[in-house]
Amino acid sequence: GRPLGVGTAHRGLLALAAALGDGSLLEPARTYITTHYGWRAAQSKAMVTMLAHVGVPETLQYLIQVAMRFRTRGIQKHARVELDGVASRRGWTTEELADRTLDDGGLGPSGRLTLTYTAEGAPSRTFTLALGSSVALVLQDGDGKVLRGLPRARVGEDEDSVKAAKKALSAARRSTKAFFKAQLDRLQVAMVSQRTWSAELFTEVLLPHPLLGPICQRLVWVDAD
Repeated sequence: GRPLGVGTAHRGLLALAAALGDGSLLEPARTYITTHYGWRAAQSKAMVTMLAHVGVPETLQYLIQVAMRFRTRGIQKHARVELDGVASRRGWTTEELADRTLDDGGLGPSGRLTLTYTAEGAPSRTFTLALGSSVALVLQDGDGKVLRGLPRARVGEDEDSVKAAKKALSAARRSTKAFFKAQLDRLQVAMVSQRTWSAELFTEVLLPHPLLGPICQRLVWVDAD
């Protein structure tokens, strides 16, 4: 809708949205910030605060990107302040917050997204999206054949299930692309700044992660001691 001033009532609405909201608030907030950052800075900062208090991996990872690289220094700095607050409340450093709130790019904790075409009176067709050996997404059918995209529906297959599968595939591809861009940027900054991780954080959080783990396995790590 039209841009609003950040008065007391609007702050209350943002606080309520943060308390009751979830990751679905990310897209409208991101769109607002991207569109209005230049002339609605106060409102954009209020959106940043709301996303920080929603506090789910999707919103926090977006704010980490804003804090690392954004068009205006004021919003970038505000994102850092909000992230520092979230980290402090959880008893973590800001860097640890970035590690412990990684999303899964839409692939789920197993790193495999199953897509299904249902059919009445016939077996369903299933397809799997997962990372391949080259750390790129690979789509396969039930027989293990690699596909470039989902096939057309067969006679008798439910059109709604086909549309849902194609929508989920597109969303997962977008999410994983954004994930890899953000995390590769973050790892590059970590190498330049010579950041270290505890062995516990490395083995319990980074390596088991379905998307970041395979990247970590392709890097050379040095014992800081």
